[in-house]
Amino acid sequence: MRLLLYEMASAGDLPNAPAALVAEGAAMLSALAEDLAQVSDVDVFTIPAASKRRSRLHDGIAQADAVLLIAPEFDNLLLDCVRLVENAGKQLFSPSSEAVRLTADKLALFKHWQALGVPTPAIIAACREFKVDPTLRVGIESKPSPESFPLVCKPRFGAGAQATILVERAEDYCRRVEQVATEWPGQEFLLQEYAPGQAASISFLVGPRQTLALPAGWQLQSSDGRFRYQGGSMPLAPALGLRAQRLGLRALEGIAGLCGFVGVDLVLGRAADGSDDRAIEINPRPTTSYLGLRQLAKENLAEAICRLVAGENNVELNWHQGPVTFQAKRDIQISNFEIRN
Repeated sequence: MRLLLYEMASAGDLPNAPAALVAEGAAMLSALAEDLAQVSDVDVFTIPAASKRRSRLHDGIAQADAVLLIAPEFDNLLLDCVRLVENAGKQLFSPSSEAVRLTADKLALFKHWQALGVPTPAIIAACREFKVDPTLRVGIESKPSPESFPLVCKPRFGAGAQATILVERAEDYCRRVEQVATEWPGQEFLLQEYAPGQAASISFLVGPRQTLALPAGWQLQSSDGRFRYQGGSMPLAPALGLRAQRLGLRALEGIAGLCGFVGVDLVLGRAADGSDDRAIEINPRPTTSYLGLRQLAKENLAEAICRLVAGENNVELNWHQGPVTFQAKRDIQISNFEIRN
């Protein structure tokens, strides 16, 4: 099987991408390419950055039997790539357009979770855009009431904590919102309740007959109220890991088309029984957690993905005790797995 492993930034299809997204994308591409190259019956190839043309993705899809996609969710970037694969009739080793459409839209996902009773911070407002003068906002007549703070302001469609900011007090509202309006003008933003606790994530390998939970870990984030991702550590203590797994599985309920590697971001609260744990978002693609999980796994994680997507239902993985810490490196170069003309 010829498998196209496509990471948008590394392929040169994400101009002016934030440095953090470029680093994380390159790290994931390198790790997955190395692991997939060791899987029997899989011939993996990627699209080198030198191509610099979106048409090269079409060429890659045409040469592939299957495609594994890594791209950010904003501006429909991931969704458009998925649709190209689906329209070509090739097998996806990542979520379908139906799954991406729901999970990439934070407002739609909130409504889905709300209907199913999945605990998640409430979205108190959505607006078409914040103007540079943040006292005038399309879609909201007045700023939130003082008792609703602290709040998180985030893009409705975003990735990598772009233009995401904590607004702790009502008196900080206009100043903080002006920051994100200037960083990412013209975007639709959400105001969401702040969930106190520790940022965590759990990943799943999803196939048509089995969903396999992987060890959960802590997310390391910047302390400046911008939620910038700085790597992670895993595994969690058993009781915390069980809480993360339980909430992560609930978060995936009712979402058709999930496939391959899927990440769920969570906040684990202070209550020992997990009653204040909250689901934050779903990443319908490989995440940087793959870097830590491949260190922790005793077997080849990419091979497990292939087996699950192929329809096996008895896939098991064994794990080292850990802990491991990880972060994306900015100096990773991709040269060994290039598209063949």
